[in-house]
Amino acid sequence: MPQRDQISWNSLITGYLRVGEIELAHGLFNEIPERDLVSCNAMIDGYGKSGKCELAEEVFRTMHHKDVVTWTSMISGYVCNHHPKEALGLFREMLNQGIRPDAPALVSVLSAIADLGFVEEGKWVHTYISTNKIKLSSGFIASALIDMYAKCHEALEVFLDMSRKEIKPDEITFLGLLSACNHGGLVIRFSALARHSNVAIGEVLPKAINLAPEDSSCYILLSNLYAKVGRWDDVGKVRLMMNQRGVQKIPGSSSVLVNGTVHEFLVGKEMNVKHSVERKAKKKLTYSLLSEKMALAFGLINRSKGAPIHIVKNLRICHDCHSFIKLVSGVYNCRIVVRDQNRFHQFENGSCSCKDFW
Repeated sequence: MPQRDQISWNSLITGYLRVGEIELAHGLFNEIPERDLVSCNAMIDGYGKSGKCELAEEVFRTMHHKDVVTWTSMISGYVCNHHPKEALGLFREMLNQGIRPDAPALVSVLSAIADLGFVEEGKWVHTYISTNKIKLSSGFIASALIDMYAKCHEALEVFLDMSRKEIKPDEITFLGLLSACNHGGLVIRFSALARHSNVAIGEVLPKAINLAPEDSSCYILLSNLYAKVGRWDDVGKVRLMMNQRGVQKIPGSSSVLVNGTVHEFLVGKEMNVKHSVERKAKKKLTYSLLSEKMALAFGLINRSKGAPIHIVKNLRICHDCHSFIKLVSGVYNCRIVVRDQNRFHQFENGSCSCKDFW
């Protein structure tokens, strides 16, 4: 183009970020004649999602004018990169500047509070939402509140409080509560409370499934719920419904970066590994494991001494693999970073940054 205006530069930067080309966007951002609000906001969001939180913070601090998108993007970047204290601090700074937070900002700060386990801070944000008459009708804020309280072990009480105030939970909120309680081992107690509150699980969850009829996770959650309360006939009905609708469970896959090359592993696929044993003999081992375990094994065999292992998984990591990776990080004295469907997990010295709730 013989002449390029601000829209031209911003469009190309945004396009690179949308397809994950962070390095190309970074190079273009450094060449742009004039950085405006749009380009800066885009880069903050892109840096945060790609794990380059320090670069996002650098752009944020150099901006003279910030809008609500700027603040929200930076808060979200902190949360994505497991800096919950910084996210909460920036949220307070945002309020002090007189910026009214939008729904994504509230969801992000509630996620940060959940990571920290600061229930009193969560109640303060809940009070702010109520005082400023921010509606929960969209479902996202309500689900974030319930998730936060669930991680602080108070979700069920909040759900009952919603019922007492005649706030009818929609399918998204209800599904969020079920997911949190299912993950926290509170399904049986929740089932009893739901009946006490005249909430019919069998009626609400099918509606929740209809919100995303092609998403297998809703069916699996419902199936697991029925199994935990012993309703095996309903488990069979859910599986039959999946077959009739042609819904298939998304196969788990994990990728690990080794020596500049990405290696992908699929669950259920065999992995052949040759390794040295006594007298330098070669023995061929065949594994058929969950994808993240295979990726971890491959990373351990091929990593440089002292180098961290980075794994990306397309689904949420299960309890078994989570416990296994914690154990490996302690036994092998290595740092393991796993990015699953929900968040980053940083395993080190036998513990995880998520504090065993994700």
